[in-house]
Amino acid sequence: MDLHEVHGLRNLINAETERQRQLSLSQMRGGAEARRTRDMLSEAMMRTFVLMDFGEHVSSSIDDVHEILVPILKEVILLERRAKGAEIVHRGLRAVIFGRPNTGKSSLMNALAQRDVAIVSEQAGTTRDSIEIRLNIAGVPMSLTDTAGIRETTDILERKGIDRARQKILEADVVIAVVDASSDETELKSLLAEIEELTESSLAVLIVRNKRDLVRDRSFEDVKSTSRLNVVESIATCALSTEGVRPLMDSLEKFVGNLCPDDSGPCITNTQLLSEAREELECALSVRDSALLCDHIQRALDIFGEMVGSTVNEQILDKLFEQFLHRKMRHLISFLI
Repeated sequence: MDLHEVHGLRNLINAETERQRQLSLSQMRGGAEARRTRDMLSEAMMRTFVLMDFGEHVSSSIDDVHEILVPILKEVILLERRAKGAEIVHRGLRAVIFGRPNTGKSSLMNALAQRDVAIVSEQAGTTRDSIEIRLNIAGVPMSLTDTAGIRETTDILERKGIDRARQKILEADVVIAVVDASSDETELKSLLAEIEELTESSLAVLIVRNKRDLVRDRSFEDVKSTSRLNVVESIATCALSTEGVRPLMDSLEKFVGNLCPDDSGPCITNTQLLSEAREELECALSVRDSALLCDHIQRALDIFGEMVGSTVNEQILDKLFEQFLHRKMRHLISFLI
């Protein structure tokens, strides 16, 4: 077995969803794709050597080598995109429900979970601690956390819950910012400003105008915010039923689909090496000197040589199957309990 087959097998053992299982099988074919790309780079390298040694006596040119490299670069870009998506599929995503008290965050959580996991009350500040559930969004595991409502308070326990809510924002891949549908834009801008203070501008934010049923005659326009956050979408929901939160589920599925657009075809697991190989190929296509061209191709070739790796010894395989047996025993024990 090569390293790609081992990584794929490990991910297959740990898979929670069918999409993760299918992706693991694609990763097990990644070694063949790495070898194919390495062989194409070897051909480009040979042409470059000929140019360096016999340039005046052959009809080949740097443009001919570039012509070989262009489809290789396109393939590497595709592999890199697949690898980034694969990382997300296997790691899963972290989503946080964030907002003021009494905006229906806990009701939203219960509707998404399709069971009562959070206490719902008209009294503000009911949620004191973070509550977490696991969802399957388009085949990707998502950890969804309901947090304490953000407000000024003298209650020590509630303050601790609010501090935890802010901490969860720092760990999130996407924040579900919940506001009451009857509130004005000032409330939304205030909430987004608070998220901005806590995190990077690239954080994805999904705006949810909840309690849509209380303002049926009101029309909602897309938010054109000056926020530097990555506002993915603005939707209206009613957390009184599963159907009422369908727009949020659809939006989360779309968000996952954009992050992981393509699971098909062989998948190489090492995103960092693919990124380095892409950079070397981009440099190779930008130079007109055969020695520099040779240098960049050699580095890309070395990277793919590293990806191909070597055969894996029995000790590593034994450890993998030990993990597999341990996982099966855990499932059996939980079933018996």
